[in-house]
Amino acid sequence: MSPRPVPADGRAARVAGAAAGLLLVAAAASACGGLPEDANGFEFCQAVKLDKKGFVPGEWDTAEDMAEKLKEVGTPEDIPDDAREGAELIVDLVEDSSDIREFTGKAMDLDSDDQDRLLAYLEYVKDTCG
Repeated sequence: MSPRPVPADGRAARVAGAAAGLLLVAAAASACGGLPEDANGFEFCQAVKLDKKGFVPGEWDTAEDMAEKLKEVGTPEDIPDDAREGAELIVDLVEDSSDIREFTGKAMDLDSDDQDRLLAYLEYVKDTCG
C-alpha cells in the first residue's frame, strides 16, 4: 500500500498528527450529537486525561474507553461552538475507525472547515486541561 499524498501546505497532515497525538496522549474524544453540555472543567479534564496506569501508544482500546468516558461526562457549557463541533467530529472519527492508522487517514481527509473545528477542540483541551 503506497502512502497517501500530503497536500503541499501540509495542513491536513498537521491536523491528523495533532488529532492522533492528542487522542493518544490526552485521549481527547467526545460523543456525536447529544453530548451533555454541562460538565464542569474538572470532570471534562478527567475524562480526557490518562488514567493512573498510563498509556502505551498503539492501544486503540484505551482511546475508545476514554471516548466513552467523555460521552458520559460531556463538554463544559462554555466550550466554543466550533470546539464542541470538533469534539463531536473526533468521536465520529473514533467510532468509525478500527485503529489509529484508520483514524489518522480519515482525519487527513477532512475538509478545511472540519479541520478548523478539530483544531479548535484540540486547542480548547490543551488550554483547559493543560
